[in-house]
Amino acid sequence: MQPIHSKEIEEILVHFSTSMFSMNSEEEVLWDMVRNCISILGFEDAVVYLVDESGEYLVQKAAFGPKNPEGNQILNVLKIKIGKGVTGRVAESGLPMLVSDTRNDPEYIEDDQLRLSEIAVPIMLDGKVIGVIDSENSEIGFFSDQHVRILLSVASIYAGQIARIRAEKKSKSRTV
Repeated sequence: MQPIHSKEIEEILVHFSTSMFSMNSEEEVLWDMVRNCISILGFEDAVVYLVDESGEYLVQKAAFGPKNPEGNQILNVLKIKIGKGVTGRVAESGLPMLVSDTRNDPEYIEDDQLRLSEIAVPIMLDGKVIGVIDSENSEIGFFSDQHVRILLSVASIYAGQIARIRAEKKSKSRTV
């Protein structure tokens, strides 16, 4: 895998930071995040999870690749206990994970098919994990530290938009 050049990184971040101005729901934000991570970074698949209301599970909210046959549909929505699998461990620790070969991770959770490498980064809001961006690839060692840094930046940008949407929703509910 060739490294992503700084111009491409700049284009990615500019896209993410400017594409959200018209988005008014978390669903719109999450679908934009996953679709644009894929189209710009060239990943095979990506799934965005959010922590459920109980705070015990991550639930798939947006996907690209085989999990998303059309529109905003997710096939066989997966719910993962926090602390389990790669995504659950990222949600528990708040730290990104890069798995070069999933066959060597005894806690790897196969979703729609076995893939050989995985990357997961937390989506943080006010110092708390609210979700995880996860992607897998059929190649061993596909993901790099550069992918981690880019996805952490993307997660931060989108977390800011989610914070705005949640604050507006809370403000509207107080005035009703």
